[in-house]
Amino acid sequence: MQYALFDGFERKFLLDALEFGVLKDWKENPVKELPDIDESAHPFHICYGGYLLNPGVSDSDISRKIKDQAGFWLAAIDDTRMDCHSIAYYDIHTLPLISCGHQKIVPFAALIKADECIISKIASYSGFAVTAFLRIKEWDIATNILNREGIFAFNGCERRF
Repeated sequence: MQYALFDGFERKFLLDALEFGVLKDWKENPVKELPDIDESAHPFHICYGGYLLNPGVSDSDISRKIKDQAGFWLAAIDDTRMDCHSIAYYDIHTLPLISCGHQKIVPFAALIKADECIISKIASYSGFAVTAFLRIKEWDIATNILNREGIFAFNGCERRF
């Protein structure tokens, strides 16, 4: 399983398997944060996935909350070079929230721009999602991971146009 429920800091939250390693080694080996992409040099992509809510986060009006994040930067860690990449998040179409066991998921189609490293991983059909999260610039990557409300799990990319 790619995601695990981590119990820490008096609350439970979801962690990608890669993020667990990042947090474990954060002091000795912090992730290199790459500069924001040049949006004018990258094409738009429609990507599919699900927004996974952390336990304890209210699902009340969650679609609006996710849509309100459009226009901000997302971040994703590349598992190959352990770099943190930026994703320009433009728009999203959400479907109704579904519950699967204890997990709450909002399926989506999002309009994004990202470098080819991230887009190719989203489009790879590897069985693993590309985990992204709202990036708050004033915080380091570890603090962003530990304080987010949920995860954008990207697992497909439109390649027909």
